[in-house]
Amino acid sequence: MKNTWFFMIIVVLVVGYTIYQGQTEKNLEVDQKPQTGFQSPYFELEQLHGAEKIQLADLQKPVMINFWASWCGPCRIEAPDFTEVYEKYQDEVEFYAINITNKDKLENVKSFVEEFTFTFPILLDHDGAVSERYQIFSIPTTFFVNKDGMIEHRVNGIISKAELELQLKNLVGR
Repeated sequence: MKNTWFFMIIVVLVVGYTIYQGQTEKNLEVDQKPQTGFQSPYFELEQLHGAEKIQLADLQKPVMINFWASWCGPCRIEAPDFTEVYEKYQDEVEFYAINITNKDKLENVKSFVEEFTFTFPILLDHDGAVSERYQIFSIPTTFFVNKDGMIEHRVNGIISKAELELQLKNLVGR
């Protein structure tokens, strides 16, 4: 009888611990969503120029994350605005342009960056894992993330220069 009770207590503890672990993992998934009000999903990506990988966890200031491809017409339309606005906000906001490299050609990426004189970090999503994590279904898609890593705003599709500046001002508290 004592062995039965001991065995039952062990089973209850193991089941309880398993349920607790499952809830903890679910909470981590819920806390990191590519949506306004949630923690921005983690990434670590190689740069087009530079040996050092960029990690979102190294965030020191707000960041604008733009998902794009060289063949994307709307990406071409908004590119000059990113170049211009970056000059104005580069001391206050990080700009990360994440190329969906698994659906693009590296030589086209380089030509695009050169054509639009991007001087901010161009990150390469070689396998599409980050695009998937951020639930990118159309490009361009732009995220505005505060210095604590929380997503403040998401824009699916082309973003106007006025909207871009408004969101950056909101991020830096102007």
